[in-house]
Amino acid sequence: MSVICWFVQLVAYPGLLDVTPEAFRSFHRRHCWGIGIIVVPLMLVELAGSAFLVWVLPSGLSLFGLVLCLFAFGWTFAVSAPLHGRLASGHDLSLITRLIRTNLPRTLTWTAHAVVCLLALISPG
Repeated sequence: MSVICWFVQLVAYPGLLDVTPEAFRSFHRRHCWGIGIIVVPLMLVELAGSAFLVWVLPSGLSLFGLVLCLFAFGWTFAVSAPLHGRLASGHDLSLITRLIRTNLPRTLTWTAHAVVCLLALISPG
């Protein structure tokens, strides 16, 4: 998820700024559908993997990884999804800018999640 979030943060969301208002609704619909079929299953795998890690290797690190995963889910559904819902109506520069800005905490959370889970896997004992 961290790699996908960095792609979205640096390429996909800023690219929305270049879409003309006339083409925006169609482009945004394709964007959401295409990203959704990739992101939703991967988010579920991340959640299952995080829970499994807590079960198999219970530690503060693995629990923190699960908390980070849950935070990323919460941020997605509380912040990002509603912004996309509003953008479905059409081009709005302020909403696109807010989407880019508010995606950074989610990107950093998924990145921290990857690091924490990797550390939980390689930590002794």
